[in-house]
Amino acid sequence: MNFWDLGLHVSLLFVSALIAGVLVRVAWRRRPAAGATAIAVLMLAVGEWSLATIGELLASGLAAKFFWIKVEFIGVVVIPLAWLAFTLAYTGASAWLTPRRFAFMALIPLLTLVLVWTNDLHHLVYAAYRLDTSRDLALVNPTYGVWFWVYIAYTYLFLIVGTLMVWRGVYRSPSIYRGQAAAIIMAAGLPWLTNLIYVLNLSPWPNLDPTPVSLTLTGLAVILSLYRYRLLDLAPVARDELLENMIDGVLVLDLHDRVVDINRTALSMMQHTEREVIGQPMLRFLGGQPGLVARYRTVMETHEEITLGSGLNQRFFDLRISPLKDRRGHTTGRLVFLRNISERKRVEHLLSQSEQRYQTLVENVPIGVFRCTLGQQGSLLMANRAFLAMCGLDEAEIERAAMTSLLAAPAAWAQIADRVAAQGRVEGAEAQLRRPDGSRIWISLTATPTIFGGDAGAAGAPLYLDCTVQDISDSKQRTLEREAILAISESVRAAPTRAAMLPVILEQMMALVDAEGATLVLRDPVSTELVVEAAGGRWEGAGGERALGSDSVTAAVMARQEPYLAAAGVHAWPLPGAVQATPLAVACMPLLVDADAIGALWAGRPHAFGEGDVRILTAVANIAASAIQRTSLYEEVQRYAGELEQRVAARTAELQAANEGLKELDRLKTKFVSNVSHELRMPLANIKLYLNLLSREREEHWQRNLQVIARETHVLSQLIEDLLDLSRLDMGKTPLALGPMNLNDLVEDLVEQRAGLLEERGLQLRAELDEALPLALGDRQMLMQVATNLMANAMNYTPSGGQVMMRTWVQRETEQTWVILTVSDTGCGMSEEDQQRLFERFYRGEAARQTQAPGSGLGLAICQEIVERHGGRISVASAVGQGSTFSVRLRPAAAAGGGWAELA
Repeated sequence: MNFWDLGLHVSLLFVSALIAGVLVRVAWRRRPAAGATAIAVLMLAVGEWSLATIGELLASGLAAKFFWIKVEFIGVVVIPLAWLAFTLAYTGASAWLTPRRFAFMALIPLLTLVLVWTNDLHHLVYAAYRLDTSRDLALVNPTYGVWFWVYIAYTYLFLIVGTLMVWRGVYRSPSIYRGQAAAIIMAAGLPWLTNLIYVLNLSPWPNLDPTPVSLTLTGLAVILSLYRYRLLDLAPVARDELLENMIDGVLVLDLHDRVVDINRTALSMMQHTEREVIGQPMLRFLGGQPGLVARYRTVMETHEEITLGSGLNQRFFDLRISPLKDRRGHTTGRLVFLRNISERKRVEHLLSQSEQRYQTLVENVPIGVFRCTLGQQGSLLMANRAFLAMCGLDEAEIERAAMTSLLAAPAAWAQIADRVAAQGRVEGAEAQLRRPDGSRIWISLTATPTIFGGDAGAAGAPLYLDCTVQDISDSKQRTLEREAILAISESVRAAPTRAAMLPVILEQMMALVDAEGATLVLRDPVSTELVVEAAGGRWEGAGGERALGSDSVTAAVMARQEPYLAAAGVHAWPLPGAVQATPLAVACMPLLVDADAIGALWAGRPHAFGEGDVRILTAVANIAASAIQRTSLYEEVQRYAGELEQRVAARTAELQAANEGLKELDRLKTKFVSNVSHELRMPLANIKLYLNLLSREREEHWQRNLQVIARETHVLSQLIEDLLDLSRLDMGKTPLALGPMNLNDLVEDLVEQRAGLLEERGLQLRAELDEALPLALGDRQMLMQVATNLMANAMNYTPSGGQVMMRTWVQRETEQTWVILTVSDTGCGMSEEDQQRLFERFYRGEAARQTQAPGSGLGLAICQEIVERHGGRISVASAVGQGSTFSVRLRPAAAAGGGWAELA
């Protein structure tokens, strides 16, 4: 062998190893498929064998070459086991290869590998080997031992068994699997054929094993199987598992209508064995059905139902035919599916008969029967004549009708559906049906869920409600009438006055007869005119209007003392000038007391009033008349009793007030004398003390003493002035010159007067005046005294650097509007206790006592007296260390009207 032959052989072996590596990667990535792991191991062993053979060819010397022969056997002993494992998995028999059996079959390969590596000790595999240098390339020329032939027999046994299993699959499989299996057999046979030629020394290149080279062709064949027949994706085991476990019968026919494959279900239908059917024309098994054969002989695709046999042997099948095509789109046969639907047809026939009997029964029963969907809408699916008559519908309207639109209260159906969902069945549910003409009837409904196609709530198993309905309008109406009359009677008794009672009567009457408008007309006992005392619904707001005169319908009803009924659009309105968008049917009932009509009760609604309505309205009118008479007498007695009680109470109050006044005057006198004595004693004592000091001290101290005497004299003078003001206010000797006044002007004047003093004390003054402030009602001079007093207090208790703020604004409450003046400071503030007693006479707070601030303790009491005489209020808001805010609330001049003199 020359160099080029060696290069070609090495190249082929390398390509073979490379292809084997690619196949290992592809098969390993698809290892979930049957046989993928086995073929990956097989290709890994092939690659190892090819690379080791390259090592043998390139090695020099007998020892090196024999070493690579030993390495070759690592892959050689794996190949038969991997091949068998692959064919077992491919043909669906992998369960046979248990771990115990695999370990047993692996004993000879493992023993062979051990014997090869220890051959020099026993020569069982290679009896002798020498280096043949008779050619260009030196090769090992072995003489095989006994164990070598044992291993060769063992290997070829595995090859034959695996190949036979694949061949059996070829015979049993459709054409698409046959191409796949043929590729596998070709891939397996070629390398073993070349190996046999090498072992028998029939090769033109003695001592050179061509098996690894032939594995290149094996790899190419496997790649073809992978990508043309998708070897690892479309295994026969999948076909067996799918077809054999289908409940449908499946037959595969070729273009000559011969059976090439069939599953167990189809064999059971045809009552033949697989051996009797495979390869036979389908016509042979349908000899008794020539029409069926002629009909479907050329049909490539269909789906319909067929009938086989007759009488007791008649059977029904669901037939589907689909074409089978190869990769080029050519039709290669037909796939036939048969499903036995005889039992279903029998049940359908029985159900049809039962449905017909049920429909006949339902249509002729006197009670209403309907079927609807179970849900919040309750769409109608079927209804008998009795139910349609109750609803006032015809059969053409069933598809558009739903229980939510048929019931007067749509929420009632949702409640029934919820009860069915919770309980499974509802009996005796009461509801009202609303007819197209507006009338209503009471029904008693029994609902039972009917389940089709599975358990309740299962997917694809819709739920329906089968319902029976009875008209209970008469009994229900009489029961409701009694209950309503009793309820109205109780409501009338509970109403304290006629004004509270009449709206209750109208409201409950409207609910009882489904009226949209109602009025109650009474004859005025003094003027004898007819007056609308109460109105409700669409006539609400008409109370107090005069009804029509003596020629009106109301007057006629009262004169005749008989009810008046009129259809919509033809009646006389109960109120003068009433305009309604939709004319109403009306009923007018006289209110009779001892055969005397005292008024009339009107009711209106879109549909006409019936006998039951007249019965209810008559009862309500009688109750109303009796209650009105009773309340009239009661109110008259109450009025007299009230007048008497008021007179007694007023006289008693006058006496009690006079007594309490005398007691209070005595108490105030005592307290006043005590307070005045206390307040006068201090400045008088100081004056006496400093006068005594003037007579004894030197002349240079007189100025200081005279200042103290002047200050105490001022305090004494201010105290006497305050006492006189308070006395005049108490005795009412200070009249108020009330009139409209602008608080903003008053504040501006006060600010101008006090600006210099504030600046002298280091205080800031801020005024926030509402420009839209309305005029207040007050005496400007006295209110200036209040504002001056409040500002003086703010200045006395605010340290230098502090701030005094005056503000005017308007506060609008529900029943009163106030014009407000507030005086705020940033001084020391006051406690809750001080705030509660602040307006008491002679009371001075904690801050005044600690700082010895000037004051008599009467200023705020005078302010309160002045403000309250104006009909206003004065209040304080304060907290210790956070300053104080005094608020004066006065009535606006516009709100007082002509009541100024009364306030004064």
